[in-house]
Amino acid sequence: ITPNNRFLTFKDPIAPMSSFDNNEADRLSEVLFMDANVSDPGTYFEGYPGDYLTLNFGKVNSDNAKLVLRTDMKKEVECIEVQVKNDDGVWQKVEVIAPRAYWSIQGVDLSQYLTHNQDLWVRLFWKEHHRLDYVGLDKTKDANIEIHDAVFVSAVHSENGDVKAELTKVDKNYTELVPGQQISLNFSLPNHSPKMARDFVISTTG
Repeated sequence: ITPNNRFLTFKDPIAPMSSFDNNEADRLSEVLFMDANVSDPGTYFEGYPGDYLTLNFGKVNSDNAKLVLRTDMKKEVECIEVQVKNDDGVWQKVEVIAPRAYWSIQGVDLSQYLTHNQDLWVRLFWKEHHRLDYVGLDKTKDANIEIHDAVFVSAVHSENGDVKAELTKVDKNYTELVPGQQISLNFSLPNHSPKMARDFVISTTG
């Protein structure tokens, strides 16, 4: 799910042909595989404010192009700015990756930035300290996704009981959890065809 709440699907991303940092050092091996081990710095790229990676994916013969990244390190601010070159050769911002922890996968749609018979260059610019384990480019068409909202039936707090009213909409009326407490949520799911697969996304504000 993108920062703009759009669903992107990927199947078989291709690796960049090259990846160089702001010191012109080759960093391709660090972003080729989803193999990050925090105790082994050679399995990921660790960037700090002002650092960047320049990636070349070669000529992309497709109408679809989605950048797939696997990042880690919880922050309260945006961390990695995804850039591509405009027609004048100047780097322009496409999107800024919001931070998530525990090696999460994120996607950025680059389809509108493809240029026929020209290499696709991407620059990842670090605004904050963040780790990058993997980056690839997927060219498959997005899967057909139907979004259905489940009916919110109940919310029971382990200490305070029924808290559904506090969780029904985004306002200043909220409930709180402290260590050792929990909230049990119950949703009624819509019917779906047995020929279709179903995934779940829970959206929270807090």
